[in-house]
Amino acid sequence: MFRFLMGITFGAALAYFLDAERGATRRAQANTWLRQYVNADSIEQARQTTMSQARNLGQQLSQQAGAVSGRVNQYRSSRRGAAAQETLPEVERAVNSATAGTNA
Repeated sequence: MFRFLMGITFGAALAYFLDAERGATRRAQANTWLRQYVNADSIEQARQTTMSQARNLGQQLSQQAGAVSGRVNQYRSSRRGAAAQETLPEVERAVNSATAGTNA
C-alpha cells in the first residue's frame, strides 16, 4: 500500500513539474527555492553529520560483532568441554578393554 501511495505521489509531482503550460515556471520557482535554502554550507554540514553518524554506527557494529564473537567462542568452548566429558568414559572403557585383552 505504501509503495502504491509513493507511486501516486511521484507521478503527481512529475505531472506538476513537467506540465506543458506552466511546468517551466514551476521548475524555475523550485530551482530558486532550492538555491535559496540549500547552499554549500548546508550541504557540507549534512555531509559531516552523515559521516559522523556512519562512523558511530560502524563503531557500534564493531563492538556488537566483538560481543557476539565472544559469546560464540564461549558457547563453542562449553560445548567442547561437555563433549569431552561425555566421551571421556567411553574412551576409558575402550582403553581398558584393549589393555585387558593384551594382559590376559
